[in-house]
Amino acid sequence: MSYKSRTCAYWITLILTLFEMVFTAEVAIMKGRAPHIAAFGFLATAAAFLTSICVVTLLSFHNKAYSRRRMTTAYVHFLTFTILAVTWFTLSIILTSQAPYECQKPPTTESTNDPIMAPIWCGMAMAATLLAWLVFISASASVVIVYLPVRHVSDGLHGNVAGQDLVGEELYSSNVNSKPSMAELPAIIIN
Repeated sequence: MSYKSRTCAYWITLILTLFEMVFTAEVAIMKGRAPHIAAFGFLATAAAFLTSICVVTLLSFHNKAYSRRRMTTAYVHFLTFTILAVTWFTLSIILTSQAPYECQKPPTTESTNDPIMAPIWCGMAMAATLLAWLVFISASASVVIVYLPVRHVSDGLHGNVAGQDLVGEELYSSNVNSKPSMAELPAIIIN
């Protein structure tokens, strides 16, 4: 995978997270019929905010091929997106558990505004749930996109995440048994 696919996956994760932040904040503020929707909505909003900060930070370091900073290692990107994927998998299950309460038919004994608000509550809860699942999928895809190129280099996850882009299929396809290290890359590229 290359710089373009990594950038695309990071941006998709960021955009979905920003939409998730808006929808979960609305779900938390509206306080529908689900028993814990407000608490889970605020939790998902905070997680979306922290996720967006993490992704923006990784976006600022993912294209520095010759940097030796810790934030440019594939390990940091891999670990961060793995943690984000597990977190969003958990939040997706939590939000999915609350959505049926919002979408059930309201009893006739409730207030007169409830039948009017019920479709809005249901739509917001389902949108927040769908976005949580999409953030999980995009974070998981980012894990795969970071890991696939590093498995061919001897430095593995400890090498530079952008430096892996410098090792193309054509550079090591002739001699598969010898994997170049990150220190050998400039000499390989020049030759």
